[in-house]
Amino acid sequence: PESVHGRDEFRGVPDDYRGPSDDLRGGPLPDMGRDFNGGPRGRGLEPRGLPPTHDFPPVEPRAVMAADRTNDCEIIVVNKMVREYAEFIERRLIKIGLTVDLLFPNEEVPLGRVLANISGRGTLFAIIVNMTNEEHRSLTLNLLYGQPQEHRNMPLEDALAFIARSFDSYLRGERGQGPGPVAVGRSALDRHP
Repeated sequence: PESVHGRDEFRGVPDDYRGPSDDLRGGPLPDMGRDFNGGPRGRGLEPRGLPPTHDFPPVEPRAVMAADRTNDCEIIVVNKMVREYAEFIERRLIKIGLTVDLLFPNEEVPLGRVLANISGRGTLFAIIVNMTNEEHRSLTLNLLYGQPQEHRNMPLEDALAFIARSFDSYLRGERGQGPGPVAVGRSALDRHP
């Protein structure tokens, strides 16, 4: 992105967005994204208060130990055109102390299945970014542990502060039920836009 008066389009100072010292070794961060050719994806969690309609037998929630988790947070990139924005969010989360990865799931797979998959691996947070989120400097945040929650179009700075507080509480042992599978209902099996 082009700079205007020393600030990039994400309103941060240039080295806060992208620079030669993006990690502790002084080099750029490696490409940690991966493609899910056929991986899970869908619309989100079931509406609160309504029992999920399962197409699959229900899975019992299970606590996943921190050592078994692959990442603390997965950033689901809906459109590869917002990769730089997702990488910017990734760097900010790494500075907070989270282990983070980018996912580029196949468009044909419902987001609900992506969330169920990463939740089942013990991931604590899922962030969904699309072109509208980049324009408004926002994201959709899913808490995958304790009582699952979804916060759509949350401003980036508010989301980062919320994640930092939640992660700190999690590390102090205020874990609730811990991460576990997310129910995938019939509506979650629809394709995303």
